[in-house]
Amino acid sequence: MRSAFTLVELLTVIAIIAILATLLSSGLASAKKASQRARCTSNLRQISVGFHLYLDDYDKRPLRLTALFDHGQLPARDVFLCPSDRYGGWADRIQSQVGSDTLDNSWAESGSTSKTAQPPIAPVRLSYLHPLGWDDDSWQQLSKKGSQAGIAACQLHGLGRPNPDFPSLHDFQGLVLRAQWDGAVVKRQVFWDNNVMAGSDIRNHETFAPPPAMATEDKPWQLFSDEPIQAPTP
Repeated sequence: MRSAFTLVELLTVIAIIAILATLLSSGLASAKKASQRARCTSNLRQISVGFHLYLDDYDKRPLRLTALFDHGQLPARDVFLCPSDRYGGWADRIQSQVGSDTLDNSWAESGSTSKTAQPPIAPVRLSYLHPLGWDDDSWQQLSKKGSQAGIAACQLHGLGRPNPDFPSLHDFQGLVLRAQWDGAVVKRQVFWDNNVMAGSDIRNHETFAPPPAMATEDKPWQLFSDEPIQAPTP
């Protein structure tokens, strides 16, 4: 008589292989996410260093994050792109909702006197949100937080599924990585009020206008500071 696997034995082996494959794929996915967070943390730390180099060179804040590349404080434009960014530049899509009137991909910076700055060959894709384009009063309030003040933040490691037609600052919740004034990159949990979702009142409209920008006193401080900040007194 020839020995052979029974049907039960064969199904058992297949089930074990399937379980092992599931565990392996889950482990690989976790390792990939950890690697992306590590790369993003490195980018944010370089941005913090570049920010201080810019302050040393010009004695004023840059109005755009990409000015750090334009003026030579950062060596490569890839620093501005998070490896978890599947949207080709998440911050470019929603930066206006952070309360900034300055768009990063308009090259000419107000008041720039650099003789070495040259316009980039192509627009720099930007994943990281930042407060550099805030009005002076809001920026001063944030900078008073000292070493804990945020310079740039990445919300792409949180949970969310953005609407491609109406991307919103509120599409992601949970984990946020933040580069601070002191050079540290910290992890924070940010959750939005579901009753005040930016752009929720226009998502069903036929016009594809961007979601309305937040009011000056309603900037998303929690992305850039652990402490509540008082709105400017009218």
